[in-house]
Parts: sequence; structure tokens; C-alpha cells
Amino acid sequence: MKVRERLWIWGHEAGSHNNQYGLKGLSRMTPAEAAFYLAVPNMIMVRYEGKPAPPFDQHALALMPLRRVIWSIVGAGGQTEADELDRVVALAGRFPNIRGVQMDDFFRASPNE
Repeated sequence: MKVRERLWIWGHEAGSHNNQYGLKGLSRMTPAEAAFYLAVPNMIMVRYEGKPAPPFDQHALALMPLRRVIWSIVGAGGQTEADELDRVVALAGRFPNIRGVQMDDFFRASPNE
């Protein structure tokens, strides 16, 4: 297996970080475009500030040429919709390159909470 086959892109909807984190300007590059531009075959797709909004099929369709996709069942910052797991499981049934789910961004303010 080549190194490139082990690389993953962390994907958010195009423009998710416009003018944030010191990044100036606007981005219109989609996660799929970024993967193709960098020739990276794997994607971790994560909702950011509620985007993409369900249904996710249009986004999953754009990622079909990729080898493996992991779809987060927890949005950025731990924001999760009540039926998110069910939606992603159904999505994986329709898109065979969705190989798993991820949960991320669980924080506590202090160890005593």
C-alpha cells in the first residue's frame, strides 16, 4: 500500500471557515474537489455549524469516487441532531464507500464537571 492511500482529508462544506481562524477571503472548494485536487482517496466528512444540512445524499454522491469515507455522527463542537445516527446509517446503505462513522469533539470545562 502506498503512503497516499493512507491519507485522509477532514471535510467540511465549502466556505465553512470563511474569514475564521485568521484565514482571509472566501473558499468555494468542496470536500470532493479538495480530495481530487490533492489526489487523496479518503475523506472524513463532518458537519460544521449545521452544514451540510440533511439529507446528505448530494454530498455523499460527490464523494462516490473516493475509496473510503467516514461520516461523523457528531457535528463539529459536539452538535448533534437527534436522528443523525439513523440518517448516516441509511446513507451508508446507499453509498458503499461510506465505511464507518466517527464521534469527535467531546470536551469538559474541568475534570470536576
